[in-house]
Amino acid sequence: RVYCDTNYYGPTCGTYCIPRDDNYNGHYTCDSNTGNKICRSYWTGSNCRTPICKSGCSSVHGFCYTPQTCECYSGWRLPDCTQCIPKPGC
Repeated sequence: RVYCDTNYYGPTCGTYCIPRDDNYNGHYTCDSNTGNKICRSYWTGSNCRTPICKSGCSSVHGFCYTPQTCECYSGWRLPDCTQCIPKPGC
């Protein structure tokens, strides 16, 4: 059995990984055998920096900065950004 230095993983200890949980570096843990990044809950993408929005949030008219939330682009209304806001005078 091979024992690797801290934050090094894999059969030859060639994979370096430090668990992170911040918006700059990402939101992930490291697989204890391979060192592969495992996204924390509600995060996805490269280095797990993309939040997964609240279920039902429109992917066309909505977005999120933090997981499990939903923000609407201008002209669309909460809770899920699927209804447009009528313009004054309509």
